[in-house]
Amino acid sequence: MTEIIEGEAEDADLHELHGLIRRGQQLWIEGQSEGIPQHDQMTIYGPFGGPLRVFTGDHDPRQAATRAQFQGGKSAVEIVRTIRSGELAVVVSLSRSSVQFVDRTEPHPWTLRVTEVYQRVESGWLRLHRHADPLIAPRPLSETLALIPRT
Repeated sequence: MTEIIEGEAEDADLHELHGLIRRGQQLWIEGQSEGIPQHDQMTIYGPFGGPLRVFTGDHDPRQAATRAQFQGGKSAVEIVRTIRSGELAVVVSLSRSSVQFVDRTEPHPWTLRVTEVYQRVESGWLRLHRHADPLIAPRPLSETLALIPRT
């Protein structure tokens, strides 16, 4: 059976998952590991664009280099929708942060649309996939086409 929840969930498992996501986002903008357990072949479409990446753990050099750009700030995660079917959950959220980045004198807004897929395992929640992008504001077709390179 598939359960669709708008906003926050009262279910204890999903409440735990939402807390994990919020704590992970705050740790990330502080330049730390999120502490969210990952599948050993977790996939990522990150906010900087580019091809699909396979995450290889907290010591992945690409993740460490990205994380090192974040030096602190304030994070707020709005859970928009959670879809759960058995042991799988999809969480759609808006992450609205103010981040201090390396080599910048002032905090900068860091607002992302995020879709994540999790699996409930014996030890808790395991992230299988994350897609985050800064495409929050609607824009006309011409601006969207300008983002897409011609091949």
